[in-house]
Amino acid sequence: MKILIAGATGKTGLRLVNELKTRGHEPVALVRGSSDTSTLPADVEVRQGDLADLDGDVCKSCDVVIFAAGSGGATGPDMTDKIDRDGAKRLIDLAAKSQVSRFVMLSTVGADNPDPDSRCCQTNANQSLQGQRSCSLCRAETAPIGKSGGAVQLEI
Repeated sequence: MKILIAGATGKTGLRLVNELKTRGHEPVALVRGSSDTSTLPADVEVRQGDLADLDGDVCKSCDVVIFAAGSGGATGPDMTDKIDRDGAKRLIDLAAKSQVSRFVMLSTVGADNPDPDSRCCQTNANQSLQGQRSCSLCRAETAPIGKSGGAVQLEI
């Protein structure tokens, strides 16, 4: 499968790129123009794009999109909203427009103090991807994932 990874040069994104290659998939790195791509494998396709202003065809020919990006801990709330929320929503919409079959949202929200009874949304205005809710917590009940050793493993 051809899998677009937003944040492919970050700690999690780079690990995903390497794991997906090991499993025989074709990772596509979505990175900012200023990103250091020297750590990416040489044969990985690189698409430049800023989550604050994405091109309409960024998801073209991809089967899956994985959002492993973030604004970083040193940014203020305005940039966090612009990248982590609005950028993710835009990428979801572009994935749906490109008929991507699956969107995976990685997030550390609540990781420091998880509440097993909470849900971040019951409905969401942005339900464009195959009629599913746009947040990973609410979709977790229906997503094809398995738990093993305390870690969630993707079945791609």
